[in-house]
Amino acid sequence: MMTRWIPLFLVGAVLLGGCGLIAGTYAVAGVAYGAEQIDNNGAFRDYEATLQETWDACLAELKKRKIEIPADAKLEEGGGRIDKGDGHLKVFPHPKYKEYTRVYVRIGTFDTNEKWEQTKSFLDDLSKVLDDD
Repeated sequence: MMTRWIPLFLVGAVLLGGCGLIAGTYAVAGVAYGAEQIDNNGAFRDYEATLQETWDACLAELKKRKIEIPADAKLEEGGGRIDKGDGHLKVFPHPKYKEYTRVYVRIGTFDTNEKWEQTKSFLDDLSKVLDDD
C-alpha cells in the first residue's frame, strides 16, 4: 500500500523542483529590472535625474552620435519627444517617482541585433553621463 504513494511523491518533488526553477528565473529577472526594459520594439530605462538634466543629456548624446536634432524638438512639462526616421526618443517624468525620469528609445524594430545594440548603447552612454553628476 505504501509503495503506491512513492510515485506520487516523486511526481510532486519533480513538479516542485520545476516551480523552484521558475521562481529562480523570476528572481533573476527581478534583479535585472534596473536595466533597460523592452517594450514595443523599443527600450526604456529610468534615471535618477531631473527632466531637464535628462533631456540635456539626451540631446548631447544625439549630437555626439551626429544625429540631427529637429528644430521643433523641445522639452515641456510633461516631457519631450524627438522623431527621426523610423525611430523616436521620449523623455518623460517617471510615472511613480518624482526624482526619476524615464527615457524610451526606439530605433526601427529589433529585427536585427544591431538595432538592439544601438538602443542599448544609447541608454548605457546616457547612464554614464547622468551617473557622473
